[in-house]
Amino acid sequence: MTEPLLRIDQLRVRFDTPEGVVHAVEDVSFQVDAGETLAIVGESGCGKSVTALSILRLLPSPPSRLAGGSIRFQGRELTTLGESALRQLRGDRIGMVFQEPMTSLNPVLTIGRQLTEGLLRHRKLTRADARAQIIALLERVQIPDPARRLEQYPHELSGGMRQRAMIAIAMACKPSLLIADEPTTALDVTIQAQVLDLIGELRDEMGTAIVLVTHDLGVVGDVADRVIVMYAGRVVEDAAVDDLFDNPLHPYTQGLFAARPHLTPAGTGRRGRLTEILGMVPSLRSPVAGCAFAPRCAAATARCRSETPLLQSRDASSHSVACHHPGQQQAS
Repeated sequence: MTEPLLRIDQLRVRFDTPEGVVHAVEDVSFQVDAGETLAIVGESGCGKSVTALSILRLLPSPPSRLAGGSIRFQGRELTTLGESALRQLRGDRIGMVFQEPMTSLNPVLTIGRQLTEGLLRHRKLTRADARAQIIALLERVQIPDPARRLEQYPHELSGGMRQRAMIAIAMACKPSLLIADEPTTALDVTIQAQVLDLIGELRDEMGTAIVLVTHDLGVVGDVADRVIVMYAGRVVEDAAVDDLFDNPLHPYTQGLFAARPHLTPAGTGRRGRLTEILGMVPSLRSPVAGCAFAPRCAAATARCRSETPLLQSRDASSHSVACHHPGQQQAS
């Protein structure tokens, strides 16, 4: 079998804090094939962004530390790769779109300076050639008057244009893998749709695989091929996007779908009411006994509270779930 583009096995990440050790990511495993779009979904604090940032070792250390596991990209182990070799991958073979472009872009450097940096470093182009490529790329990401924008600073661009500039930086060297961490946060719905369409078009043109971190199931349904659902630092479900939407098996995934807004028929006089997942996410300052979702799950049994469920395929399919009683009952 062909080795996947990205393979993560049993990843564990810890944060050392004055209050204790936070088990932010616990035994996370998944793979991404060339050209595939994988979405990582879950509530805030579930570990999805920590997992994504760990791929390029972008978490500050301390307080973070890799406690175990493997991250292999194109057959190379990234957890032990030297810093110089890792810098050669960043922005070249692996691109990154961060959650908030205003804090990710350098406020004292022009857009042109930041956009050409990757091409000058990784492609050894002249400044004139790099500038010409960047102008063409800015046109591709639908930034008007790109030659003028090169001389501007991040604060002179709108939120949507800053996000497009971030995408241009990430895609400049035509990476094999793009990591997008909540790329549509704080954008209005029209700009969100444009940004997602743009990422999809660039993926199709360049054959780039995408790891998309999001909490928005609507986004997932539009762009992803496959989805992993995370809860309390663990993967609780892994499935093709159609399988997940048609038949969510984990009570937490069922709860996420139930919590989505629903339109009510006009003229009925009824008001749509969101269904909440009762209870609280457990503290991750110590290992969680049994299933972390058990205290919030209506289907939980004594086994759920004492034995941690493993992520396993169901009925020999590619749909995997970490639950002792998958698909039995909606969360409440």
